[in-house]
Amino acid sequence: MLSREYLLVRLAVMLGGRAAEELRLDSVTSGAEQDLREATRITRKMVLEWGMSARFAHLSLGGPRENAFLDEELAARREYSETTAHEADQAVRRIFEDAHARALAVLRERGEGLDRLAEELLEHEELPARRVLEILGLEPREESSERRQPVSA
Repeated sequence: MLSREYLLVRLAVMLGGRAAEELRLDSVTSGAEQDLREATRITRKMVLEWGMSARFAHLSLGGPRENAFLDEELAARREYSETTAHEADQAVRRIFEDAHARALAVLRERGEGLDRLAEELLEHEELPARRVLEILGLEPREESSERRQPVSA
């Protein structure tokens, strides 16, 4: 079970690479492809299946039906109107844009630390989590086995 709040933070993290490209390179590359694909998948599930949008709270519209024996057009048939589909698309876009804005805000707020982190990763390739927190000026939280893993470039 994943909370809406967790998913919103996760989306912002996924969009962080693209946001960093925009801020630091004034361009975008294909490097964010997998993150964009996964963020889109999660956002669509939030809206269509998990009832996690303002417009469709507590309602599951269902995702596309998958059936290997039907052709694609038939398998993708919806059980709701074109108007509802349009509203769902708008809800997906709104969540996605909010996550992107959140990623940009964090990068702007922590830009100097992130630049130092990038420089150190270029030099060392891996850094322990405690060093990452130190560079970013953050206090370590209670350590779990996940946080003990090194960060790689």
